[in-house]
Amino acid sequence: MNAEGTLPWQKLLPAPQPGTPAVNFRGWLLTKHGEPLLWIPAEAALARQTLRLYPAQTRRARWARRLVSWAVGLPGAPGLRRLTLSVAADAAFLPLLAGSGQSPDQVRFGIFCGNPRAEGRRIVFLRFGSDNLPDAIIKAGDHPAAHARLEAETALLRAHPVERLRAPPLKGVWQNGPLRAMVQSYAPGDCPRHPAETLVATLLAGWLDPSRQMPVAALPLWRLLEARLPQDVRFPNSRSRLAEVQVAPALVHGDFAPWNLRVERGTGRCWVLDWERGREGGLAGWDWAYWVVQVGLLVRRWSPERMMKELEAWLERPAVRGYLTRAGVHGIARTVVLSGLWYHYLFWPPTERADAWASLLRALQQRWSARPGPADAPPGPG
Repeated sequence: MNAEGTLPWQKLLPAPQPGTPAVNFRGWLLTKHGEPLLWIPAEAALARQTLRLYPAQTRRARWARRLVSWAVGLPGAPGLRRLTLSVAADAAFLPLLAGSGQSPDQVRFGIFCGNPRAEGRRIVFLRFGSDNLPDAIIKAGDHPAAHARLEAETALLRAHPVERLRAPPLKGVWQNGPLRAMVQSYAPGDCPRHPAETLVATLLAGWLDPSRQMPVAALPLWRLLEARLPQDVRFPNSRSRLAEVQVAPALVHGDFAPWNLRVERGTGRCWVLDWERGREGGLAGWDWAYWVVQVGLLVRRWSPERMMKELEAWLERPAVRGYLTRAGVHGIARTVVLSGLWYHYLFWPPTERADAWASLLRALQQRWSARPGPADAPPGPG
């Protein structure tokens, strides 16, 4: 039986009314901090593939996922409890889960519930084909905030070539009353633990538009940021300096982090997932600075003071300097970092370690505004 109305996918896979036909799916529920994290099918091979939906980053999380993968199917598997989903046979979502050529009773899938604290949480389904291999990723939701995220991502995927985004192709969208979903091709590969900085720089360079040059102050996302910034925020470079600097506009991913990458074994092809925050007209370097902070604060659990030192060292690395120079922003590097972190903090408030984020922003402003780095100095004569 389904849990007592508490499962986040309940509206997509409703329980049958008494006396009506049902389809039953045997599986296991994995929780994290008491919240549903994954529902994995009973078949061991499918279960292990579903576990890869969870992009474990910390050593503890990776070991836990490995242990669960090994223990699937064993009596009393740690961290798992048996959960058979009993779903109404006429549920509108079942045909989408079945895909082409399969009846609802042949459906094979796994579920990743995502972050329960995120506004507009979407439920991610891994759909398997008749060969028991992953066939598609389906993101679905029943809340207006989830609808907005789905619509934003589908609009961006339709507006740009998938080769530029490095995104899995969009296969279709679906709607039934308040239920909405998008279907993407499955992106094979692993979540990289320590991707090379040259790989990151190559990805980000593909999101620049060097054919266009405009002042920083004229960038659409910069204007949005300025309108929302607290009045006491100051950047290392003056407004007049920012009005002079010509830059290549950047497509900003908005949630660029290792857990949103997949690298295929053998080919090395890299996929970039979850584009719902993607926006045109941003500043090069915003995504990369966010990446560094997310890894430092969430994975390595660094203090704001340690994070600040890491950002200063990161700005001096050759791959980073090369990317910022190519984008025309190396001379305002610290302003790039600080403005990018404020952009993410204000438009996409962190759901974890928000206090550390706020402390880091204030510490960076105080340190960098008082002591601009050499990279932020105006160019000399000639």
